[in-house]
Amino acid sequence: MPLPPALPAKLISEAELAAGETLLQSGKVLDLETWKQLQALPIHLSDDGLLVAIASNSDRDTREQLERSEE
Repeated sequence: MPLPPALPAKLISEAELAAGETLLQSGKVLDLETWKQLQALPIHLSDDGLLVAIASNSDRDTREQLERSEE
């Protein structure tokens, strides 16, 4: 299955950063060490999926690793 297109690049807000911190602490997403390796941060979890901020929206390897970890 192909990856969905990346969203346009933008800076995350303080609220999104706080939400990401809450998600990390909840244990509902990958462990902290994995997020550090991916240089990514979960910022929103819903029934539709997980919204993730990554260091570069052109980093296809990170996007593919995240998709594999959901399986």
